[in-house]
Amino acid sequence: MFKFLDCIHYSLAILNTQYNDLSSILAKLTPSDSDQIIRALAVSWSIVDSIHRIREVAQNIPGLSGQTPQLKSFINDTNIVEDFRGYIQHLRNELAKIDLDNFPVWGSFSWIDKDNQEICHTALTGTVIGNIGVNSCAYDLHERKWVSKAVLAIKGRVFNIDPCYESAKQFCGFVLDWIKKVKTGQINEKKGIPVISAQLVFPNTKLNK
Repeated sequence: MFKFLDCIHYSLAILNTQYNDLSSILAKLTPSDSDQIIRALAVSWSIVDSIHRIREVAQNIPGLSGQTPQLKSFINDTNIVEDFRGYIQHLRNELAKIDLDNFPVWGSFSWIDKDNQEICHTALTGTVIGNIGVNSCAYDLHERKWVSKAVLAIKGRVFNIDPCYESAKQFCGFVLDWIKKVKTGQINEKKGIPVISAQLVFPNTKLNK
């Protein structure tokens, strides 16, 4: 159980770091800044990997029933992650197809303008073949807000980063508390990361003159 605790703990810490990095990028991102768009794209795809990793661990925690409401909700909320990770994992097969898909190889990345919350930008990350329908950020008219302020899209499928992140974060908080209760008195709170340092020591040598 300790291994599962560590895996969830550090997976969440990594996911939080990635999400915070993306938020920092979006706070300054403009449509003309290609380098920062690439950074945002890279972090977004890393979030896909992190949520996939948490899903894999979550469904194999000893004693945690697959019918647990928090687990079922998290898995259902983040199912879309598997489509995106599967696409990238099998990218070689995608590129080997005779009839290429008409969307860019890395899909598209969309975000809400940093200064005008009514504007959504969509970057097409690759060559567009023929006609293409672009997916971007969706606006919830009932809630009167964007579903997500950052979105990845491939094959007509959309990965809304914000709600998936929130679902993963909530589940991790639940399951970390659950593990600690199951193992009451056996688990110490983590205080920093242990680090082992080593210094090179060279024997005294005489320089040739």
